[in-house]
Amino acid sequence: MASAREALLLRRYVMLDIWYSLSPLALTPTLSDEERQRRDQFVDAAASKRYENAHALKRLVLAQYGTGCAPLDLNFTRGRYGKPEVAEPFPYRFNMSHSAACVAIAVAAEEVGVDIEWHRPVVASSSLARCVFNREERGWLLRQSCFDDAFFRLWTLKEALLKAAGTGFSRPPQEACWHGLDGPQASAWYAGRQWVGLCRRIGPATLAVAVSVDCPIGHARLLSIDGASDAAAHAAGASALCWTETSWMASQTHFERSGAL
Repeated sequence: MASAREALLLRRYVMLDIWYSLSPLALTPTLSDEERQRRDQFVDAAASKRYENAHALKRLVLAQYGTGCAPLDLNFTRGRYGKPEVAEPFPYRFNMSHSAACVAIAVAAEEVGVDIEWHRPVVASSSLARCVFNREERGWLLRQSCFDDAFFRLWTLKEALLKAAGTGFSRPPQEACWHGLDGPQASAWYAGRQWVGLCRRIGPATLAVAVSVDCPIGHARLLSIDGASDAAAHAAGASALCWTETSWMASQTHFERSGAL
């Protein structure tokens, strides 16, 4: 029988979790002083509320990973290019994305990037593709029967990759090129590392994650946040979340487990 330490090491090795919500959640605004200041800088009230919910959700999710910290007690630092990280001794990497009411948070044992995009008309999408996508990627895009769906697939994968590497748009995005875009997983060599990309359409949004090739994606979990329960609020004052877990790699979405954080 494996020891508790061996079990933790095994869990860390295989872990890739992708949490997401497609609709607004009634969350207690569990934010740091800095996060509240950034929230209050938004002129638009709806944008301010979306920021508040996304970062409260980020803290709720990350507090579940064995740190013993309440959501508000998590401290964040920034890497070389400004990519947020949880201060040690947090053992995992994370990344967050939000678009309209959608929020996605990826947690992994290796460097990870995530992007979620609410589908909407994209102004001058062809021109934008020339500015962002590699020539090979643009060739793939033009061969697809539905340009809009293919555009969002490629855009979310590109964003996820730039975020995983930590460079963002500080370097020309055309330097990064995804291969194998017609398959269940794409691959890329960028910033001195090899990456794997996963992408799928979920309702009105497209969700993509990029992770180091060292992370075994066959164990990736997709965790849909179903709602919040004020009745089961945490002692620290944060809302409790209800969620449903599926396997990312499953050929069909199927129910495996549900629970409350």
